[in-house]
Amino acid sequence: MKKVITVCIQDANRFFAQGIQQILLPYFQERGKGVCFVGKSEAARADLVFFSVRKGWPLQLCQHYAPGRSVAPIFIAIRSPQSTKTIRCLREQGSLESRASPRELLSLVDAGLTAQGSSVPTAPCPCCMSLALTKREQEVMHYMSWALAPKSLPQHLNISHKTVSAHKRAAMRKLGFRRNTELYHWLRLGGLDQIKRP
Repeated sequence: MKKVITVCIQDANRFFAQGIQQILLPYFQERGKGVCFVGKSEAARADLVFFSVRKGWPLQLCQHYAPGRSVAPIFIAIRSPQSTKTIRCLREQGSLESRASPRELLSLVDAGLTAQGSSVPTAPCPCCMSLALTKREQEVMHYMSWALAPKSLPQHLNISHKTVSAHKRAAMRKLGFRRNTELYHWLRLGGLDQIKRP
């Protein structure tokens, strides 16, 4: 096992992220390992990755997994306590609630370290495949993110209004949204950037 563990914590709440760091430092030191905390831009090389997930948003880890690594990273999702109905990627080691105790955090890390090294599929898991947007659905979402009037979308895409509506409904179903307001809020917050483009 590595002497230095690289950890990436992607959470907007920097106090929560610092709390995780303060718990992990002595945990790894007791095991004779160093810890290197890296930012979001270096997440691809991290051994342990914490992803903050907004309520109802899918976490498609197969998009963030860099194939060709000798050891698969440990992915732990940070979710609000209410997000229990979320479909989960097979690469996710577990879910950490924002109100979790240090013991719960360390138990997830222990389980991840124990499972690390077991075979991980190189292809996207069925969950991520079922949630993947088609090229046309991505295109519709892209134009919607520009806040164009709904009537002008068919003209930009050279398809009928009903087809635009069908692609939008399919994308909403895959993304777990029931209302248009949820979709538009997600688009305004840059949710489309989380979707892998072909």
